[in-house]
This record gives sequence, structure tokens and C-alpha cells, in this order.
Amino acid sequence: MIRLDAFQSSDFAAVVAFVEALQEHEREQVPELKPGPEIGKRYAEMLMRVVAERDGCMIMATRPTPHKARRMVERQQNPSPAVAARRPRMGFAWLSPL
Repeated sequence: MIRLDAFQSSDFAAVVAFVEALQEHEREQVPELKPGPEIGKRYAEMLMRVVAERDGCMIMATRPTPHKARRMVERQQNPSPAVAARRPRMGFAWLSPL
């Protein structure tokens, strides 16, 4: 089951990790992009600033087994060749101007 909660400051590291993983995914198609670790923290800070400026909120979707989810991210970042060919994606992001 997926749990939805409002963003808490303790979630910031998870947002940074998500931004970094998303950037690395994008770099597979556009290698000229900066590496995820180079942009992760700054981008996440900018995202938090924009959400606050617009009086918005960010919802965090989590699973009750975070260690399993973390292992899935680690495997996706360093997959075996067999897994890379059929790599499932586990993260989702949706921005809404509501």
C-alpha cells in the first residue's frame, strides 16, 4: 500500500535522492546533462522555494517498506546487464499548478 503525506523537512534527503535518480535517468538519453549529484540538492532547494512562494504543498508517496524501496533505487542505478534491458521505474513525480 502506498501512503500519502504532506512533505516534512525530514523528507528533504528523499527529494534530493529522487531528483538525482531522475537526472541520471534523463542522462541516459542526453549524456550532456549534468550528473544527478551535481544538481540534486540545488534543484530540490529550488523546488521547495517555488512551492513555498506559491503557497503550495508537496505530497510524499511512501511505501511501508522503505528499505525495499531503497534497494530498488540502488539496483536501478547499478543494474546488471540482464536487468538493465527490462528495467522497471519506481519513482513518479507530478507537478500541478492547482
